[in-house]
Amino acid sequence: WTRYTHDRAHAASLGCSIFRFSLAWARMEPERGRFDPDVIRHYREIVVAVRSSGMEPLVTLQHFTWPVWLEGVGGMPSPEFPAMFAAYAAEAAREIGPEVRYWCTINEPTIYAANGWITGEFPPAHRGDRAAVYRVIANMHHAHEPAYVAIKHQGPASQVGLSHHKSPFMPATSHGRDRLAATTAQLVLDRWPVAAGRLRRIVE
Repeated sequence: WTRYTHDRAHAASLGCSIFRFSLAWARMEPERGRFDPDVIRHYREIVVAVRSSGMEPLVTLQHFTWPVWLEGVGGMPSPEFPAMFAAYAAEAAREIGPEVRYWCTINEPTIYAANGWITGEFPPAHRGDRAAVYRVIANMHHAHEPAYVAIKHQGPASQVGLSHHKSPFMPATSHGRDRLAATTAQLVLDRWPVAAGRLRRIVE
């Protein structure tokens, strides 16, 4: 937030052509439906600074942080989540988008879901809630699509995607249960629900 001048200068000195940074939804929209103009102005300044250094900004809308108020309306498992994220994405695209060509909507959706609702390492720190993981990943899929549309509406030439964490899971032994565990873990990591009972690869 305060070191971007140093960070972008250092990145430029290393010969980077892309400078990726994330917006903080909690800063952008501290209360539901109210966007902070000072925060928007600050992010515009970052974009200008990055471009003046000869790099293209790659803006990430979500990187493992969410507004506290989101939990008050059911959090990421809530049916309302995709629409709320889409509204935030639309505002970001409208206010910051004219100077941005590259966008990442969601950073590593399955990693966030697993750590937030299975291991409890990320907020909201739930453990073993497999049903919630399914809803959260499905919601992130349903949030990504309207966010993509909103960004492309503001900048048709924009390149929009997401960041997918890819790791191969290998069975510990040749036993059937280990092979099943590895296959299941790979399935959960690489796919998200697109309809009732239907999964699709996050990255084709």
